[in-house]
Amino acid sequence: MRARGCEKTRKNFLPVCALLLLLPVLFFLWLNGAENWGRQLSALAVRRHFAGWQERETDYFKIRYPAAEAEAVSWLAPVADEAARQVKKYLPFEGGKPWLAIAGSQSAIQKVFGWGEGMGVLGVYKAETIVLLSPSAWQGKDGQEKLAAFYAANPLVHEYTHYALEKRAGGGYPRWFSEGLASLLQYFVTGFEWVEECSTLRHGIYSIAELERDFDLLPDQALAYRQALSKVCYLFELQGMEGINRLIDCLAAGIPFWQAMEKVYGTERKAFYFHWQQWYPESVFW
Repeated sequence: MRARGCEKTRKNFLPVCALLLLLPVLFFLWLNGAENWGRQLSALAVRRHFAGWQERETDYFKIRYPAAEAEAVSWLAPVADEAARQVKKYLPFEGGKPWLAIAGSQSAIQKVFGWGEGMGVLGVYKAETIVLLSPSAWQGKDGQEKLAAFYAANPLVHEYTHYALEKRAGGGYPRWFSEGLASLLQYFVTGFEWVEECSTLRHGIYSIAELERDFDLLPDQALAYRQALSKVCYLFELQGMEGINRLIDCLAAGIPFWQAMEKVYGTERKAFYFHWQQWYPESVFW
C-alpha cells in the first residue's frame, strides 16, 4: 500500500526536475541574447555619429556619408561591392548588410571611437559597422594617385573580412586570428601586405599570450599584424581555406577556439605555437 502523501511529493518533484534540465538551455539562450544585445548597443553607439548623413544602399552595404563625399561614394560603391564579393568567395555566408560609413577625415574617425590625435587608420570594423577613411583624405597623394592607392590596398577587403568572420562564427576567436585572416584575404584579393623594416619576424616575436591578451596595446603594431598574418598563413599551408572554414564552422557550433583547433588541425595551444615557430623561419616570405 502506498504511503499517504508520497504521490503528491512525486508529482511536485517533476516540475523541479524539468526546470533543472532546462536551466542549461535557458542559460545558453540568455548568454546568446546578451551577446546580441551587446552587439546591438555597440552598433547604436557607433552609428549615432552618422545621424543626418546621406544614405545609399548597394547589394552588400548600407552606405552613410557626408554630402562632401558624394563624388567619392559614386565610384567607391561598386568597388565596395566587388570587395565583398571577393571576400565571400573565401568565406561564404548568407544574408546581412553592414553599414559602411565614409569618414572625410581622421578626426571624424577619432571622434567616433574616442581616440586621441595620434591615432590614424584607414578603416575600422565594429558591431556590423565599417568606418572607412575616404580616399579623398589619404595623405601624401594627389588626384588619381589617391584612387590608385586605394585600389591597390583596398582596406575594405580587410574590414569586410572581419564582418564575414563575425557573421559566420559569432565570436569566440582571438584577435590575432581575426586580424591575420583579414590580412590574408587582403593579400589574396589585392596583393597588399603591411610590411615595415621592423616588422619582419626575424627581429623578434610576441608571445602567443601577448597577442591574445594585449594585441591592440603592443608597441609595434606592424609586427603584431605581421605575426598574426604569419600564423593564419601557417594554418592555410596546413589545410588551405577548407581547414580555416572548418575551424570557423566549429566556432559557430559553440566549440571554444583551441578545442576547435585541436579538432580540425590536431594541435593544442602550446603545440601550435611551437610548430609555427619551427615553420616561419624556413620561409623567405617572413
